Amino acid sequence: LQDFKLEFGHHQGRTSSVWHGGTATIVQSPGDEVWGIVWKMNASNLSSLDKQEGVEDGIYVPIEVNVHTQAGKVLTCRSYQMKDYVCGPPSPQYKRV
Repeated sequence: LQDFKLEFGHHQGRTSSVWHGGTATIVQSPGDEVWGIVWKMNASNLSSLDKQEGVEDGIYVPIEVNVHTQAGKVLTCRSYQMKDYVCGPPSPQYKRV
């Protein structure tokens, strides 16, 4: 994911009761890049994914991003960006994910 960087933080400065620390988000950052995995899924499952990612609670917002693959393809993908976040160290649980 070009021109983004990975950051960790707390929604509205509050520590996640699930993760017990900062959770991941992506932010625009010219010249940076984030590596990850693209999953193909049915559109009928998007509402479940949104719920899991905290969209209903106003924590994350779904965004469309263009992902450049190592094979040179550009894929339009859904990602999530934390709203109203305050930077903080990642949850220790992220080391196990």
